[in-house]
Amino acid sequence: HQKRRDYACAECGKNFTQIGHLNEHMNVYHQGKKVPTCTLCGKKFGNKSKLNRHVATVHENRRNFQCTVCHGMYKEKSYLKQHVINQHGAKSLKGEGES
Repeated sequence: HQKRRDYACAECGKNFTQIGHLNEHMNVYHQGKKVPTCTLCGKKFGNKSKLNRHVATVHENRRNFQCTVCHGMYKEKSYLKQHVINQHGAKSLKGEGES
């Protein structure tokens, strides 16, 4: 099922599920505010935390989430969760976490 997207950008029409995400988008793309920008690819972010996560997972290929069953490593907790469900038939991440 798809997420509900209740907030639309008046400038470009992009939709968001949370008002904070819309505000962040407006600051980054439409209001010309200086925002954290990746020096490796030029992508802009709403805050430094998101930039740091981007650099770690995209450019440094960091994988911080480990499956306790097969020890596979994943970039995102959501990827690990999907792996556990698909490969091990589990419904939750009990015992799964950051390495």
